[in-house]
Amino acid sequence: MVTARYLTEKFLEPLREKIRAEGKAEGISEGIAEGEARGIAQGKAQGIAEGKARGISEGAARKQREWEDWLRDEQEARERGEPFDEPPPSL
Repeated sequence: MVTARYLTEKFLEPLREKIRAEGKAEGISEGIAEGEARGIAQGKAQGIAEGKARGISEGAARKQREWEDWLRDEQEARERGEPFDEPPPSL
């Protein structure tokens, strides 16, 4: 029994520790890779959402300016007594 315990402690336990450490390192690197992938996916989704919101906001502001310009031109034409046949901005 003493020999079996000695051999286990001398050879088998260090091998088991090495295997555990390698498994732990592999698990950590897999966790990092998974975390990076999640972070990238979340970043893309957030970027897309922010881009859409900005695009909608800028589009609405542009359309508002178009209508304001058209209404100003119409009013100026009326004040001068000129016909105004420019079509309104499309919706």
